[in-house]
Amino acid sequence: MTRRRSSRRRVEARPRRVVASLTLAALAYSVMQMMVVPALPAIQRDLDASADAVAWLISAFLLSTAISTPLLGRLGDRFGKGRMLIAALVIFTLGSLLGALAPSLEALIVARVLQGCGGAVFPLAYGLARDTLPPERVAVAIGTVSGSFGIGGSAGLVLSGPLVDHVSWHAIFWVGIAMSVVAIPLVAATLPLGGRRPPSPILDLRLLVLPAVWPANAIGVLAGFGMYATGYLVPQLVQADPAHGDVGFGAGVTATSLFLLPALLSGLAAGIWAGALTRRFGPRMPLMLGAIGMVAGYALLAFAHDIRWPVYVGTLLAHGIGLNLLLAAMANAVVAAVPATRTGEAAGVNTMLRTVGGALGGQVVAAVALVGAGAAGLPTSRGFMLAFGLCAALLALAVVLAALIPAQRRL
Repeated sequence: MTRRRSSRRRVEARPRRVVASLTLAALAYSVMQMMVVPALPAIQRDLDASADAVAWLISAFLLSTAISTPLLGRLGDRFGKGRMLIAALVIFTLGSLLGALAPSLEALIVARVLQGCGGAVFPLAYGLARDTLPPERVAVAIGTVSGSFGIGGSAGLVLSGPLVDHVSWHAIFWVGIAMSVVAIPLVAATLPLGGRRPPSPILDLRLLVLPAVWPANAIGVLAGFGMYATGYLVPQLVQADPAHGDVGFGAGVTATSLFLLPALLSGLAAGIWAGALTRRFGPRMPLMLGAIGMVAGYALLAFAHDIRWPVYVGTLLAHGIGLNLLLAAMANAVVAAVPATRTGEAAGVNTMLRTVGGALGGQVVAAVALVGAGAAGLPTSRGFMLAFGLCAALLALAVVLAALIPAQRRL
């Protein structure tokens, strides 16, 4: 007991290093989750694959994340969150290395499965923040780590274009390797590796019906839907050639990055702001603000996507400020509502559901955007209006769910 308290005091003496190591670990995964999306056409051409086959690079990643995240989160509760965080990062690094060297689509799909295991860094990081930091720093720390999910996704979309255009699609996997190679020794040097050994069961279903947990989990599905929907719709919109349809700006892959840059720059600040609001008012307020911001952004994109500046502003509101407020407050709501020995498990389930929502988001809006498509099969202005409108309606439901979350004690 004395040794454990001594270890905690040593960690509390350097909270900035703790937050930095957790955020870097989270960024390694979050950058790679979306970085492959703009590279899919280049991969398809280079490996002489069909569009359906290449789509498995997204599906395999999401399925792996959905399965591995709650499992590794619970194992972290049982055998040590720091130890499992390093294990997740090592598996992710191996997947990134395989992706960088992949000679075939089959090898690349295996690489994405391994990378998907990195999704466990989020529940493990939330649990480590709660276990090791002073109580007054926990909410902001979780907000910062959560902010890396949205900012990493935006960064992946922004960086992918220049790398694919000027190097090759193999280069995007070296980015994941570089980040995780730095994160692993930093985590090992900064955070305790061991942990509590709570009794079974592996998944306590009672956690899922707690008054603050079930609305946060439902919001997680909607947030994931919106995030992946934006990651699909905005590049499709801005790259569409107006000479062959009634919508688009004819942007290249690299130019598309500029439309996503405001969301990237605002993401981390929004996550930190959400943590500060949560610390003062509880998670309900930033959850509602985040959902309202996403609704406003999607509404603007639905009705004014034929002009450049509303696309910038709408993406900023939906994918930058709104999404990151929502993600950070959602994580804090779950962490505050469950016992410390179940943090990894509960946060893992929330991350899994967010991933499920993401898988649905990309597929559903892709189909909706094609409503009214002509013989060429190109999305139309009406299709984009319906797709962004659907996202706005679903995030309006998130506002209602956020209002159902009871007031919580400070973390």
